[in-house]
Amino acid sequence: MSKTLTDEDGDLGTTGDQVVTYYSYDPHGNVTWLVQRLPASAESLTELVVCVEYEYDLVSGKVTQVAVQPGRRDQFVHRYEYDHDQRIVAVYTSRDLVIWERDASYSYYPHGPLERLEMGTDSVQGLDYAYTINGWLKAINYPSLHPSDDKGADGATTGANPSYARDAWGMMLHYHADDFSKGTSQYDDGVGTWHLSNLSDLFNGNIAGWSWNSRRSNGATDTALGSRYRYDLVNRIRTDTVSLRGATSWQAPSTNWSSFYTYDGNGNIKTLYRADASGSMIDSLAYTYTANTNRLTHIDEQPHNDGTGPARPEC
Repeated sequence: MSKTLTDEDGDLGTTGDQVVTYYSYDPHGNVTWLVQRLPASAESLTELVVCVEYEYDLVSGKVTQVAVQPGRRDQFVHRYEYDHDQRIVAVYTSRDLVIWERDASYSYYPHGPLERLEMGTDSVQGLDYAYTINGWLKAINYPSLHPSDDKGADGATTGANPSYARDAWGMMLHYHADDFSKGTSQYDDGVGTWHLSNLSDLFNGNIAGWSWNSRRSNGATDTALGSRYRYDLVNRIRTDTVSLRGATSWQAPSTNWSSFYTYDGNGNIKTLYRADASGSMIDSLAYTYTANTNRLTHIDEQPHNDGTGPARPEC
């Protein structure tokens, strides 16, 4: 493909509404440059021409550089570095090809998975990844958002990463009580205090629970939430019940923010109930399909003006 054309009104005789894109390739079939002509708009009285150039590693075929508007005043360039296993390890950006900022750095566990992502030249954030022994994602950072609990100790006065800001977000997934076994780690169910209780242990890879927290930009107290998931015998999600995190422990599950699902005999979703922060129903959806097919015809929003929470379907 060397050229594509999109015409808004379908009349090829009028060119003022056409978007035209041109492509060029190297002998290996990689795109070396792309030029796109955009029509004039209310903000721009003349058409806009955007050029993007690509560079590749000849051996691996990995993209090493992407330049937008090269050689122009508004140029912006990304440069990518990889390790010997062809995993990305760094991303740099520049406006002049002289001064480069390191926007992201990646490090990996010895057996391969991503261990840490560091964002920003000014140490804006560090994301730490943990996995179960069979490779399932266990956590990104830690939901308490406290440096002493964080695998990377971001924001701590001592440790590996004191220059990085404290975590703004963290989450942990729960599969079963023994999915992470390390006596010194907060991810261990017997050590950490942020593990959800009353979970149904699942050993097939389905997520039994999810706890997460996000720091508020206005400085208010963070409110962590935890979801507990239940599935039917064919691994379809049936319920999502949510708990608030108190000062030291999780509160009992309620209908606040919760969702409930039912399915027909073919596995198509039949109903969806969803509640708001107070437990009042905000969605009561019924799905209708063409008889003897799996083709969805319409979705009805059922009335729910009584202010009560959704009726919980049988699990």
